[in-house]
Amino acid sequence: MYRIAKERDITPIEMLLIKDQEERKKQQKVQKPNLIYDDNFYKKIWDYYIMVLILGIAIKLPYSLAVSTESQDTTGGIQWFGIGALLEVSFVLDMIATFFTTYYDEKQCRTIEDHR
Repeated sequence: MYRIAKERDITPIEMLLIKDQEERKKQQKVQKPNLIYDDNFYKKIWDYYIMVLILGIAIKLPYSLAVSTESQDTTGGIQWFGIGALLEVSFVLDMIATFFTTYYDEKQCRTIEDHR
């Protein structure tokens, strides 16, 4: 690197910038393709989707338990059957995705990528 500096007459400031860029390249981590990183945009959208589903269940379940009688169908008909199936599939997919999601450990100040 110093040989290049002598040949091209690089100033000391440019030399520091080059050295800083080389250090940053070394520090950059290559993201593993089989993991879902906690700061991923699509992961955040998925989390909001799951949050809306949980809020919907928190509102509908007490209402359906309070209003329904023995003569009425407690599932609410075919519409609620489809919605219930969507909820179950969404929660199962969320559970599977959680196994492959990284998290940030505040004590160690780093992102944990292990599957433990």
